[in-house]
Amino acid sequence: MYAQTAINGEHNPAALFMLMQISDSGMAALKQQITAFYEKRHVLTRANPANQVTTALAFSKEVWQKLHNNVPANFPDMPVITGKHPLPAVPANLFVHITSKRPDLCYELAAALLDGWQGVNVLDERQGFRFHDYRDLTGFIDGIENPSEPSDQQSVTLLDASAGDCQGGSFVFAQRFVHDLTQWNQQTVDEQEKTIGRTKWEGMELADDVKPPTAHNARSNINHDIMRYSLPYASAGGEKGLFFLAYTNDLTVITTMIQRMYGLAEDGITDRLLDFTTAVGGNYFFAPPQDLLESMFELDDV
Repeated sequence: MYAQTAINGEHNPAALFMLMQISDSGMAALKQQITAFYEKRHVLTRANPANQVTTALAFSKEVWQKLHNNVPANFPDMPVITGKHPLPAVPANLFVHITSKRPDLCYELAAALLDGWQGVNVLDERQGFRFHDYRDLTGFIDGIENPSEPSDQQSVTLLDASAGDCQGGSFVFAQRFVHDLTQWNQQTVDEQEKTIGRTKWEGMELADDVKPPTAHNARSNINHDIMRYSLPYASAGGEKGLFFLAYTNDLTVITTMIQRMYGLAEDGITDRLLDFTTAVGGNYFFAPPQDLLESMFELDDV
């Protein structure tokens, strides 16, 4: 069993993230649309071998239960949080992650998936881009804690043999954040560094006697790795933020991170970064292994 290509693949400079809600009537065309998606990917990959088109399709628990009789263990609902720092869930049942060195290829592949598909609602779609040397729009390097060795990446993202034919699959946490860059840029660099817990330019972790307990990396780091494939998105005259995306084989890691960031852990401390960015919608999903997808949807030559 092997993973879908966007999982543990190259962190390409362009990506398309799409949260979709498929109605009961739309489910009837799922096989047809996924077939068209992979046929287009095959064409684009052959025509553009140097541009590294990679993909992952991930399903909500509800839809996966309808599609397949093996649902991975420990597939909880995403915590939903209200109040000053919300964490909302969107009713998406299909998440699409497309990456490439070229944004036009991401768009073309997403368009092929949607072409002619009735009964589907795109709840959110964002084109992510590399900002300088993989920095967030706050100016800090993002994803710095990702494992670098392929074996380490696989050990934190992919389900093992105990998952049966779901071995090689991965859980997904997708959530879009909107930044308040006006407020963020009113901080001094020193204040920003204490908010993140790292130096701004080098990405070096602050010493424990300097880093406050509210620092982002103090709240989000629980000594268990995940693979982040987040990218910024922006409109010069509109919303600017980060589409956060992580692959993991243990969603309790994500849930614990959320609890620690949102002040729900025993210490009650909230991540200072949440004063400058707001989650606006996402959920948990399951990305089945590639060969299981091919078998289920009778895909050839993908």
